[in-house]
Amino acid sequence: MTTPELILLGGFGFLSAGGYLLYRSSCEIKPVYHTLKNDLVAITDACNHTELVEIEGTAVADQKLGTLTAPFTETDCLAYRYETNENHDVRNSHKALKSGPKQTDDGWIVLDIGRDSVDFFVEDDTGRIRIDPEDAEFQFQDHTYEQFPWRELPGPIAAYIESTDAVEKQDTSRNAILTWLRTTDRRFIEGRLEPGEIVYVRGKVRPVSNGESGSVDAVIDTGSDESAFVIADTSRRGVVW
Repeated sequence: MTTPELILLGGFGFLSAGGYLLYRSSCEIKPVYHTLKNDLVAITDACNHTELVEIEGTAVADQKLGTLTAPFTETDCLAYRYETNENHDVRNSHKALKSGPKQTDDGWIVLDIGRDSVDFFVEDDTGRIRIDPEDAEFQFQDHTYEQFPWRELPGPIAAYIESTDAVEKQDTSRNAILTWLRTTDRRFIEGRLEPGEIVYVRGKVRPVSNGESGSVDAVIDTGSDESAFVIADTSRRGVVW
């Protein structure tokens, strides 16, 4: 291959990589734009809005609804998401690959994914407002447990594997060499919002009939633009970063 051809090929590769990075950057910038578009409002003022609002405060459980139990850590929480991955490079079963499982950006296969939530309140110095998180995008910090063939599984994760068909139980009863050959690396990822944590919410305010003392007669949930409904276990500044 001649030098001009090599230069042309290198330039094409550079432009392709640049285009991909630009596309990925635009995907990241859109939610940041949504966040910076409006100002934070006090919770007592939020119920007077009919469009998108952004609030920040403390997550508080509804005493009637209580909390949930996160699947991998058994932590009391108000909302959680989880994901189970398996390392593609060391996977020894090709059946699941043929069925077309999702693959993460770093090459892991997604075996199982799920989420759950319960209505809760966000509270600041001015009051509190109810959050209906069912259709929200959860931006929670990841808590990851990596399973290697020589590591003992925590009780909650072992119970999860027993209760789901999505993740095969690995047999570790053989000697160390066979165990190494027959098992694969896995990771169990859990993100959650716990009572008492700082929480940021961006969503649509909807008036409701609520006679509960001390709560604002409004709820934040999804509007016409579902991508704009976000709940994060951090401050607004943390969401932007």
